[in-house]
Amino acid sequence: MNALVEYSSSSEEEEELVTKKRKIEREEEHIWIRNFAHVDGNWPSYVYFKVEMTNAMETMIKFSMEQTEKSFTTILNLVRMDDPRATKDEFDGFHLSLSRTFVLKYDQIQFFVKELTAKLKYRKRLRIGLRGHQVLINDERTRLFSTIPVISGVQEMCHVIECVDRCMVQFGLSPYYANPIPHVSVASTVIAPEEKAIELEARAPPTVFVDCNEVSVTIGNKYYSIPLLSHIN
Repeated sequence: MNALVEYSSSSEEEEELVTKKRKIEREEEHIWIRNFAHVDGNWPSYVYFKVEMTNAMETMIKFSMEQTEKSFTTILNLVRMDDPRATKDEFDGFHLSLSRTFVLKYDQIQFFVKELTAKLKYRKRLRIGLRGHQVLINDERTRLFSTIPVISGVQEMCHVIECVDRCMVQFGLSPYYANPIPHVSVASTVIAPEEKAIELEARAPPTVFVDCNEVSVTIGNKYYSIPLLSHIN
């Protein structure tokens, strides 16, 4: 029987293997961390306004990410929210949050959607304006977000959040943040620098306007759309 001989790799091969390993580690670093552990019977849920991709939105996203990267000496390696690595419990794409992520049991789903529809019964469609950039870090300081703040339609959007909050409380779920900061998260990173962000002066692209005609609800693999009232009676 011939003996198997293990040959050592050349220095070039070893360097290539190390490079590949580091690349994989960097990619895995940015995989979305679940907000809560997966439990059978729990349906991850979210309430939001969709934000459609346009050329103007693409320009603003790039501006926000560039300004966020420039705000820190630390290399952030931001990952866009429409990158498959950036989402885990929620959904792909860009959105305006109207709730935190929460969980429902299967037998609660229809009742929740019915009650949320009732709470939003008299809310009208709105147009919001997005412009500039803002850095936000989650409460656990495990993730940094590059965001585009809402600069017009803030009050109207907060009224919608209040309606969603009333439904959340009815189901014993956590309402949205006490002082909402309406925004669109465009990119994130698992690096949350201790340093304070540098205030930069840069002219942002023109305001991006988004028509919010319906509230979207994602519950596990189910999707619901709740239309808002037209301004024309």
